[in-house]
Amino acid sequence: MHLTEHFEEIRQRAIEAFLENGVLLPLLYYLKGDKIVAVTPMLFEADQKQAAHQEILKRAKGLGVDGFIEASESWYVTYEDRKPRIAPSKHPKRRECVMMIGRQRDQGRIETQMRLYEIVRIGKQVDLIRRPSEEPKDPGSLSAWFDGYFSLP
Repeated sequence: MHLTEHFEEIRQRAIEAFLENGVLLPLLYYLKGDKIVAVTPMLFEADQKQAAHQEILKRAKGLGVDGFIEASESWYVTYEDRKPRIAPSKHPKRRECVMMIGRQRDQGRIETQMRLYEIVRIGKQVDLIRRPSEEPKDPGSLSAWFDGYFSLP
């Protein structure tokens, strides 16, 4: 299973979380081949970040994982609405989304992909609609978490 299939499974899990709880906690999914073998909530204070990172790497190494996907709620602004430069969380035309960033080792190479799903709420129903044209081209700072693991011997 490649990242694409994992993204779809996590998308379905996120919809269930919204329907049950109304929110999606930031979660890190540990991948091993075609399975999600563990999930860790990404809830820690800034001063706990380094220790949390070390625990994540230790757990990942113990599980022998070959990839990760981080999924969290966020805000985005469409490319056409990006001016003036205002942070998405403060922009008057902001939209809710779920951002997923994944990296997985596959046959000696490391694949990185991102997904942006707009949260669409209609009454009590929720759907996550992929918006590929709005997906960032750069995986950003989370990439460093993955790099730390993939550089381990």
